[in-house]
Amino acid sequence: MKKSILYAARIKGDIDLGLEPTRIDNDGAQRWAMLITPGGLLPGQTPQGVLDLSAIQKYRVGTRMSIDDRIYHYCQGDPDRILRAGYGAYSFVNYVETGVPALQADAGDYTISLTSVGVIAADAYAEGTLVISYAAGAFSTRHKIKSNTAAAAPGAVYIVTVYDPFIANVTVGLTVTLYQSPWARVNCMRQEVIDLVVARWQYVSFAGVPNRQITAANWFWLQTWGPCPCILSGGNEGAIINDRDMHFDTNGAIMHQSYAAADHYQRAGYMLPEGSGGNQPDGIGEVFLQLAH
Repeated sequence: MKKSILYAARIKGDIDLGLEPTRIDNDGAQRWAMLITPGGLLPGQTPQGVLDLSAIQKYRVGTRMSIDDRIYHYCQGDPDRILRAGYGAYSFVNYVETGVPALQADAGDYTISLTSVGVIAADAYAEGTLVISYAAGAFSTRHKIKSNTAAAAPGAVYIVTVYDPFIANVTVGLTVTLYQSPWARVNCMRQEVIDLVVARWQYVSFAGVPNRQITAANWFWLQTWGPCPCILSGGNEGAIINDRDMHFDTNGAIMHQSYAAADHYQRAGYMLPEGSGGNQPDGIGEVFLQLAH
């Protein structure tokens, strides 16, 4: 019988100590193992803990960490303002860069030349998505973006490299749209409300919840799954009978689902503690997040 194989970019913990797998000592000397994928650390970088901040990028955008019963993704915060702990952080993803190829890319190619709509920084779309609309939108293909060159001004030609080759000729005249990685930049709607920034109010989707305050522009691990402390919108979420299904309020706090509401708010997960004891302390609730797994 052949042995099974675990393919992983990086395993950190006590799995490789030659003892029983994922052993936890009574004195706490051993921690839960962490599985970090894909790609692990960037060249020359040192590991970054789950509650640490870094002014420089240490992992590939969107790298996934699984530790005990929680899952995190590696992100960069808003360059202009903090992210508040316990509030939902939203993905800063748009579809501004929609246009036509500057030159045809043939089937089997990995690169395509595009004409920019705006100013584009190098690798601004790395780990994002390139969507090609064929036959007047009758069907499309999705490609993960490996890198892009810079465009210094609107109308400049820049080059996008994808991980998988194009399956058909991408002719001049087809519509090509770029989307940033949902982890490339995340913003705090609560802080934007405080700062009177209303451009994206109620037009966003929340990607996860920070476990600590994030200084502007820092790289960090954003929690997306598992038990997580969240700011409660009304304070009494979970303390009312059958009040278990939790959704994001418009500012990123957590509220119970209202079936009388005209709009449908984004689901966050469910309330974890039993609520017969009343409201949870200081308006912070323990929610089992069910976002990106």
